[in-house]
Amino acid sequence: MTIKLSPKPVLLDYTLRDLYSLDGGQHSDIILAYALPSSRIQVASSLPLTGKYVYQNPMAQSTNKKSLAIRFLRSSPQRCGFIAGEMSLIFFELDDDGEKPNQKGTPTISQIDTMEIYGQLAPHQRPSLRFVRSPTDIYLHPNAKLSVLNPQDALEHLPHTIHPDIHYRLLSKPALAFSGLPTPKTITIETQITPIQVHDPCAVDAEVRRMLLPLYEKGLPFVVKLPQANSSEGTLVLKSEHDRQGAEEVLKDEVRRMIHELQPINYHLNPCSLVFQDFVEGDCIAMSLFITQRGRWVFIGCCKQRFFNSGLWAGGCISYLEQPQLKAKFTEIGNEVAEYLHDQEYFGPVGVDIIVDSNGNSFIIDMNIRVSGTYHLGCLRSHFVERGLFEVLLVSSIDLEVGKHEFQQFFENEVVEGSMLFTSWTTNMPERPNNAAICLAAADKFELEELVTRVEIFRVN
Repeated sequence: MTIKLSPKPVLLDYTLRDLYSLDGGQHSDIILAYALPSSRIQVASSLPLTGKYVYQNPMAQSTNKKSLAIRFLRSSPQRCGFIAGEMSLIFFELDDDGEKPNQKGTPTISQIDTMEIYGQLAPHQRPSLRFVRSPTDIYLHPNAKLSVLNPQDALEHLPHTIHPDIHYRLLSKPALAFSGLPTPKTITIETQITPIQVHDPCAVDAEVRRMLLPLYEKGLPFVVKLPQANSSEGTLVLKSEHDRQGAEEVLKDEVRRMIHELQPINYHLNPCSLVFQDFVEGDCIAMSLFITQRGRWVFIGCCKQRFFNSGLWAGGCISYLEQPQLKAKFTEIGNEVAEYLHDQEYFGPVGVDIIVDSNGNSFIIDMNIRVSGTYHLGCLRSHFVERGLFEVLLVSSIDLEVGKHEFQQFFENEVVEGSMLFTSWTTNMPERPNNAAICLAAADKFELEELVTRVEIFRVN
């Protein structure tokens, strides 16, 4: 017998529609396109490689094309779009999506997954979904502008809320180092080679050696960052000589790749650089905020970041009872970030990663000038608190052998009571497990840990 689940619709405190409408903004003029870009592996025929705006991910858990396609075109866009509200949200189609030729016009498997994710929301907070097979399929009305996670070549011809070149620079690690915002002590090494010289092997070898000099000279511990990477996939933390040797192996190849990606079209963007930063011990707090068109900032929430043993981002957790204190603690940083980004003509969602040292000093170690991974946790406060749930964990990109409906049936009570939400789900593609991002909530940390343990049983190792 199949049990029919009937959870109450999820009602968000804020949607992007609400936030973009503040201070005279026009949400109806914003079109969201949250696919992640790829500059080295084309993950699907619907979205070309990006060559002007290049990105690095040498620490990625997988370089499998299908895994990257699920992450870049489904799991991340679904999760980021969960708070869209009544706005147009564009998805690029996956290849090999189970659609047969005689089923043209009917939803594909991943389209159904996406519609079910947003079906959890109250009807008036669901986005208008647009599935496209090519950037050329995107039509914008006369005043419309795109809001993207990261700039990419295939969308550059369309109007954006911020010029893609400016957005790309703001997203770079060197931009933060030069911003004047409070950061750990930082050294930035930018390439001195030109696009013409990338064809000279001797010049390239010499440039790789020059750029890596601080790797050997800087005292431990410290952090090395590549200029454009998401989910900590371009961040190396060095605490030992063994770490230094491992970083050398990664960075020798990565710097060479970055040099060869230099072109006349992107040279002005300084896409090839390294950032060497002092290591600061402490918990990483991700503060989510929104910058209005007038430069006012709205506090969304503060989450503690979670990382895999490899150092890659694994999600985050939020304690709603701590939010007033955290907002007050980081108000000065919020003011500084808002002023800086408003001066750069940016408005929209922002994620700020902050470390507080043993002396109570706060440092910004990263900024995501876009919807960040845990942004939606701040928007779900009332949904959880009204149910007596004060601790919430986002388990991001978990692979599961079981299907969604089987998984939901096992956790029927949690789904119906609202302590389990799915912010992304991709049904298994050929020879792949299901992939999901799940919000788990409980009254306290002890109960939350029990729920996490039960969910982990289904994880594919």
